[in-house]
Formats: sequence, structure tokens, C-alpha cells
Amino acid sequence: MNRTFQSVMATICGVMICQMCAAEGIVAGADFSDLAYMESLGAVYRDGGQAQDALAILKKHGLTCVRLRLFTSSAAQARTDPCNYINNLEYTVPLAVRVKKAGLQFMLDFHYSDTWADPGKQAMPSAWTNLAFEALVQEMREYNSNCIAAFMAADAMPDYVQVGNEIIGGMLWPEGKVGGAYDTPAQWAKLARLMNAAIRGIHDAAGARMPKIVVHIDRGGDWAATEWYFDNLIKQDVPFDIIGQSYYPSLHGSLEDLQTCLSNAVLRYDKPVFVAETSFPWANSFSDRTIVGFTPSPAGQAEYIKAVGHIVEGLPGGNGAGIFWWGSEYQTNATAGRLDTRSFFDRGGNVLPVVNALGDLAGGRDGPAAEAPVTHLSNRAIPVRDPSTIVKCKDEYWMFGTGDGITSAHSKDLATWEDGPSVFANLPAEVAAAVPAHRGNRAWAPDVMRIGKQYRLYYAVSIWGKNTSAIALATNPTLDPSDPRFHWTDQGVVVQSGEGDNFNAIDPAITQDARGGFWLAFGSYWSGIKLVRLDPETGKRSTRDDTMYSLAHSGSIEASYIYRRGKYYYLFVDWGQCCRGTNSTYNIRIGRSETITGPYVDRDGKDMLRGGGSLFLGSEGSFIGPGHAGIVSDGKREWFSCHFYDANRGGISTLGIGRVEWGSDGWPVLAPVKP
Repeated sequence: MNRTFQSVMATICGVMICQMCAAEGIVAGADFSDLAYMESLGAVYRDGGQAQDALAILKKHGLTCVRLRLFTSSAAQARTDPCNYINNLEYTVPLAVRVKKAGLQFMLDFHYSDTWADPGKQAMPSAWTNLAFEALVQEMREYNSNCIAAFMAADAMPDYVQVGNEIIGGMLWPEGKVGGAYDTPAQWAKLARLMNAAIRGIHDAAGARMPKIVVHIDRGGDWAATEWYFDNLIKQDVPFDIIGQSYYPSLHGSLEDLQTCLSNAVLRYDKPVFVAETSFPWANSFSDRTIVGFTPSPAGQAEYIKAVGHIVEGLPGGNGAGIFWWGSEYQTNATAGRLDTRSFFDRGGNVLPVVNALGDLAGGRDGPAAEAPVTHLSNRAIPVRDPSTIVKCKDEYWMFGTGDGITSAHSKDLATWEDGPSVFANLPAEVAAAVPAHRGNRAWAPDVMRIGKQYRLYYAVSIWGKNTSAIALATNPTLDPSDPRFHWTDQGVVVQSGEGDNFNAIDPAITQDARGGFWLAFGSYWSGIKLVRLDPETGKRSTRDDTMYSLAHSGSIEASYIYRRGKYYYLFVDWGQCCRGTNSTYNIRIGRSETITGPYVDRDGKDMLRGGGSLFLGSEGSFIGPGHAGIVSDGKREWFSCHFYDANRGGISTLGIGRVEWGSDGWPVLAPVKP
């Protein structure tokens, strides 16, 4: 085991420090590409009737990021027709500096054209038109590297970079064109080479400060086209971090279409999603009408972004990463025309309610999501045993644990936790009857996932030291006890074991595969970790596939958890003895597989069914016996959770959380903790 892993989590134990974001929400962004140009035409931006810096207004109202487009235009082109050519490097770098100084994040939007690039046009830069393809590939690498170097030199490094703008049809036409007559393997290979060259160029300049790479198309309500595009792109091994989609309700379908498309994209590609462009008018304009249930008005504009935000926040696995409003800086003038009605500002330059509505989606923060040391993960160093995967409901995170009726706790920031209600006052009769010798109301090692419109909570009852056990299911439409819909409904036993069985039905862990199917891993000692398929409608064991798959085995193994990322499924398990306070010997092991049913192999290639399992996290100092792994994504970062026995507090089982990073070899590591 890497000593860094141990020292990271030992620090979490010893002083309970982690890196995290306060009141984490989605990225709330605005395209402000023409801000300096609007100002040069006399635009004034007001808040509360007072003229203020427009970027300061965004930050004050909770926005966290600004998007700036970048053209390849020359100085002469920009002077001749600034409306269509001004956004070159000379113009954009100073504006990016302003963005960073305002305390906002920065997304750079490469157009790879002298002027606007979009689904209908992706014109080759005039200076590149005579380049042969191999020279064009090299030019892409050098151009991207030089641009990023210019931003870095100005202390305005992008946090996110779009490699192309609305590139459903490719880029740099005709060389990188795809679709229609150009929908051929050869054209996709050429597009991939151009994109890979761009990404390598970005990395050449950025090094360890590599921004997140966004691939942006304009099919927010069109799942068929989205699937066609990203299936082809991924076959070409183009590395990227975030899927970007444009969604304009007058062009891209209903909000239901948007929800379907984004949800499917998250499930199929296991990537966070940005709505990289959207807007809605605050007054009638040339192309706008009452649409998707909202009236063009200041109030309608705000309600529209709330509806889009609700969709993004509800994407599977918390993978709704952010929303960017397009045309937010426009004001009435000869060049913006009627686009000003899509702006964040009215014709008097006064900020509109939509800005607050979008800022609220980021948690109402004053500034960007920033990492800051949190002295304690909880103001009470929260005790928990066998914590579930952490899941989000509305604006709060929830976890569940072993205890009478199943314990719960909730937090707005993953740092300060409060106790929540128990799931059951009494164990359901069917569950209690499945394990007759079980006494009391205690349930073990729950796990939870939001699926569709309900939360599914799996938990176990058992007899210590025996495999007379059962895993059961309870469902709830919400985890918020103040919601009138809040009610746990018993759904009965899912899997059970007893004398004569070679497995033990405890420690359930639910996961979702790349095709959207649901699975339950479980097991303790006996023949090890098992996996069964679940019926997506009922949450019970599938009747279509009743195979019980074996995943891992060792002398003392339990507490499995499967996390899907990229092409791999990562299996975490516990080895050793739990529940002995500071004498516990739990340690967390890991392996991975390209298929959810295995085989899972460790870093050395050893099959986990034959004793394989690389050490991920063990005991050190007062940090004893970590177990029951989980990972939660907030759309931008991934957080690892577990319990450990805190020697500084008499061996109490305590919650630990740390940030997950991924090595170049594709294995997870725990990020260093700032003291």
C-alpha cells in the first residue's frame, strides 16, 4: 500500500480534516464573451439601481463560472467586424483575467474558426486553409498549447475547456467533418486525430494544472443523435471529462426530452453533463413564444432556469454538473439586436431575477466552489457504523447506518452532520420472520440509491456468527422528513440465506451497470462476495436472470461495494475483523473488472476469487480498521467515505470522508489533505 493513502486517511482520523466544498451545488455559469465589447459600446450593468462591475454582480448573486469563446481571427478581422470576429486571443486573455480576479471560474470555448462555429458551419481558419492534414493535426496541437500558455502566463488558467463548439457535425470542415455523407470510419478517425491533438496541446501547456475537457454538441433534447455521436467518438478513444449539451426550448424539444437525453447520456457514458448553453427571453422577441409552459417575462425566465436546474440536479449519480446561460451580457445596441431579450439584464441594464435563480442552483455561494480545509467532518465527530453510500436529496446529503431501526444522518456540506429519523420503529414482520432468532429492532449495513422517483434502501438482519440472514428493501419518494410524501414502505425480502447455503446474505450494496441495469452485491465470510441482478421496476431479485455470481473470496471478507467509472467496475471489499474497537483489523482491498460480473483482478492481475485484492486503505496511528467503502460524486469531485475506529475517542466507529482522485493507471487514490 502506498504510504500516501495511509497518511491521508490517518489525517482524517487524527484531526478529522478533509478537502471539500462548502454547500456544494452545480456549476452556475454565464457566457460573458462580449462583455468588454458591450462595455465599449456604452453598456452599463446595474444592481439595485447602481452601476456596478458586471462580473461582480454575477458573483454576488451566486454564479460560479464564466464561459468565454475564442476565435482564431486576426486583429484586422476584429477591427473590421468586431461583432463577428472580436473574440480572438488578444481580446479574450484580458477578459479572462477579469473573470479570475472577480473570483469566478473560467470555461474556455475553442471555436477553431475565425468566427462563429456551430452545427451549420465549422469553417477552417483562414490561416490554415492550405495545410495538409498532417500539418493541420500538428497546428491544432501547437495552437491549443500556445493559447493555454497565454492564459497561464496571465494567471487566468481555464478550469474547463471546450474542445470545439457545438461539434455534432465535427470541426474544421471538411477535414474533420462527420455526419451525412461524411459519416464514415475514415472521417471519424480524422476528427479524433484533430481532437486528440488539441487535447495533447492543452496538456503540453497545462501539465499538472490540466483543466477538465468538455465535448459540446447541440442535441440536448435528442437522445438518438447524442448516442450516435458519443458512441462514435468513444470508439476513437478521445479522452474527455464532461459532456456538454446546448438546449434551447424553441429548437431542442421539451423539458421531458432534455431529461431523457441527459439521463441516458449519464447512464451510458458515465460522464458528468453540462447544459453548456441555454437561454429564455424576458420579453417577446423575433424567435420566441410561450413555450415549454413558460411565458417570456422576467418571472418566466427565472422559472425556466429553475425547471432546467431541477432536471440537472436530478441526473443519476449526481452527475448533473452545471448550466451555462448564453447571451447573458447582451444589451440593446445595433449589434446585439433582439438577442438582448435573452440577457441577464433589462434594457435599463438592471439585473433580472434569473440571475438569483441560477445562482441558487450553485448553493447561493458568493464565489466559485473553492477547496478549504474543514477542521472536523462533523461538529460531533459523528459516530456511524457500516455507513451506506452517501446520496443527495434536494439540497442535503444523507447516509444510513447499522442501528436500531437503521440510523440516518444528513448534511448540507458533507462536514457538519445532524441525526435524522430512524427508518423503522419496528422491523417489518416478513423480515423479522425470515430470521426468527433475530432479536430487537437492529438492522445491519444499509445501502441506498435514488432510482427514478424513489429512494431504495437495502438492509440486512442476521444472527452473529451464522449465515441465517436476509436482505430486505424499503422505499421512499423522498429522504426529507418535512416533505408530506415522506414514508418508508416495506418491500419485503430480496435475498436470504441459511444453513446449507454457502453464502451469507448481509452487507448489501446496490450499483448500476453501463446499460442502466441494477445489481446487488453482498456477502460475508463463507464463500465470499456474491452478485445478483435486480428487477429495475420492483427492486427485487430479477426473475429474468437468477444467476448468483461469485466475485471475490478470502479467509475473512465482507462489506463489498462496486463503483463504476469509465470502462471499469471497481470492487472494494473489507478483509479482517470488524467491531472490536481499537482491536479491529479491518482493511479495505480493491480490484477491478471491465464487466460487472467479473473477473475482478487487483493491481498485480490476481483474481479476487483466488485471494487477490490490492490494499487500498489500512490502519495507521489512531485511525483503526477502515471499512464499508462508498463513493459519492457531486458532479465535479468524488468523495470516498468509510467508517473507522477512532483511538482518540475510545475506539468509537466514526465517519471518515476524503476526496478521490484517479491515477494515470486508472486506479483510485485519496487526495492529499491540507493541514
